[in-house]
Amino acid sequence: MGGTQSNGIVIKRTVKDSVFTDLFSIPENLLELYRTLHPEDKKISVADLMDITLKNVLSDDLYNDLGFRVKNRQLILVECQSTWSINILIRALQYLMETYNRYIEENDIDLYTSTKAALPIPELYVIFTGDKKDCPDVISLKDEFFNGLDISIDVKIRVITYSGGNDIINQYIAFAKEITTQVAIYGRTLDALTETLKNCEKRGILKEYLEARRGEIMDIYTTLFDQEFVINRHVRSECRKAEERGETRGEKRGEKRGQVIAYNDVGMPAEEIASRTGYSKDEISAILSEIGG
Repeated sequence: MGGTQSNGIVIKRTVKDSVFTDLFSIPENLLELYRTLHPEDKKISVADLMDITLKNVLSDDLYNDLGFRVKNRQLILVECQSTWSINILIRALQYLMETYNRYIEENDIDLYTSTKAALPIPELYVIFTGDKKDCPDVISLKDEFFNGLDISIDVKIRVITYSGGNDIINQYIAFAKEITTQVAIYGRTLDALTETLKNCEKRGILKEYLEARRGEIMDIYTTLFDQEFVINRHVRSECRKAEERGETRGEKRGEKRGQVIAYNDVGMPAEEIASRTGYSKDEISAILSEIGG
């Protein structure tokens, strides 16, 4: 599993990308993203948006973070980057051509007739969550790779960075920056994520998403952490605490307590904890009450 291990816990480096993908898989959030990019367009609704993100679940072939079509007039591709790479221009060109290929096939467009093919207007964006100080507003293939020569094809990408606003893009960037801050303090550990969630909820960052999608976020995090390490860390901690209190009910009890605490720490609902551990809701409440949870 890719990632960095710290104190027995592994967190994948793609945590921010995974939350990005899930956040905008929600139609209302996708609409809010579009309205942030196009505040002048008041008439578009959820029904006018179609998710066309390139996804390859069985291979490591071409895929991108987010793609959607607005009716049949606009084609918007969005990438999220935490580390700056100008090569995004080449990848964006690949995404665009593959997306057009699929559009042509789906709409049975014949490119060999004399009729001009009708294609949606492309828009390319990069949401940059890192700390590069001199990040340009727009980057282009011809300027970055060919010294501004008048080449046969060009690609232009609008770069979006944190501006301090409260729109959904700024909130996502703030969320990503909060993860970076907490990882710097705690390493790539469970503590970093729990502190991120707590601080974001306190500051109102993606508040509705974090509150409404606890289950989905937990599913994401189980792919970001080595769950066995997460549980074992809490098990060892709980066993030590039990030993200090003179409790001798055995390893199995300590293991289940550790599971309850680990699952609660990442926001799993009580019903799901009960299903996974076999404890009743009252027993779970009692365990969490003992530790102040």
